[in-house]
Formats: sequence, structure tokens, C-alpha cells
Amino acid sequence: MGRSPYFKYEKVQLLDKNVPSNVLDVLSNLKTGDKFIIKNMEGFMKWCPIYQQDIPPLNRSPSTYGYEEMPLRENLYYIVLNDNDEPYLENIKGIRSIKFLPTKNQELYHSTYRMCTDGTIRECEALGIINIIRNITIVVNN
Repeated sequence: MGRSPYFKYEKVQLLDKNVPSNVLDVLSNLKTGDKFIIKNMEGFMKWCPIYQQDIPPLNRSPSTYGYEEMPLRENLYYIVLNDNDEPYLENIKGIRSIKFLPTKNQELYHSTYRMCTDGTIRECEALGIINIIRNITIVVNN
């Protein structure tokens, strides 16, 4: 699908829900090469008021460019590929975008999601919130 020509970092919505402070600490300290495991993710759609109406919102489907969509699962080991993938997001919204992939079979996947330092997992194109991280642990520091 690719990024819309109308995409603007100013329009990226910040999470307005509480995220445990230990999760925010881990996310803010992640560095390229760190390996981590997410132990608890909570789907964002149940928090979204429009989703609770009769017609759910349309979700964007991140492009995979011929690769498999990256699996998003609890208890799967991941590695940080870039700890500030979109510097403009940090400059404008004050959160960093963290690019990551599973530690195994990386060549099969396109990094279709980003973790952000506000405690969210977002799709990579419009940076819409997919999940809220409730528990994350670094298993190997680089």
C-alpha cells in the first residue's frame, strides 16, 4: 500500500491510556541489536470508541513487498533493527519509532510494525496503533 501522500507526522495520534512505567522505561532504553520478548499485548481496537459502534474502522494493511507479514506474537524473541527509525516522529511527537523483527528467519519478513516509546505497536505506514504493550523484557543487551 505504501504511505499516503497525505501522511503527516502531526496527525499521528498519541496513546491516551496508561502504560506501565516499567514498559516505558524498557522501550526508552532499547538500542539497536537488543533482543527482547513481549509478554503481554492488548489489542487497541477494544479501546477505540468508533470500534464499539456498529461499523468498525477501516484498518490499513501494511505492504510487505513480497515478504511474509511479520508475526506479532507474545513470547516470540525479537531484535531491534533501528532504535529511532523515524526521527521526524520523535521531533514532532516526542516518541521514538523502533524497527524490529523476529530473531529467527529475518530474511522471510518485512518489518511491518513499529514499537513506539509511548508503549504502542503501530503499523509502519500510517503509524496507526495496533496493540498496547503491557509487559516487555530485554533478554540480551547489545
